[in-house]
Amino acid sequence: MFSEPAQLGVYHGLDGLEVEERLRMEDSQAACRIKLVLDRIKKAFFEGAKQKGPVAHALLNLAVNYKIKWHKKGYRTPFLNR
Repeated sequence: MFSEPAQLGVYHGLDGLEVEERLRMEDSQAACRIKLVLDRIKKAFFEGAKQKGPVAHALLNLAVNYKIKWHKKGYRTPFLNR
């Protein structure tokens, strides 16, 4: 019936709604890519702290957990934002 598989979101008879949907999908893919990059950065920070020793690693864990805890409650942590 079909000669080749269709790509997701690609069809030659698109009207405006399908084009907008495809753009939305591309935005969500970009958000996934950004999350992957941020995860790599976080991993690099923790690996660097781990190489500096157990004290540096513990301090980084403490600071990150402190910031997350207060951020969830709606507060800022200006001392850690520097």
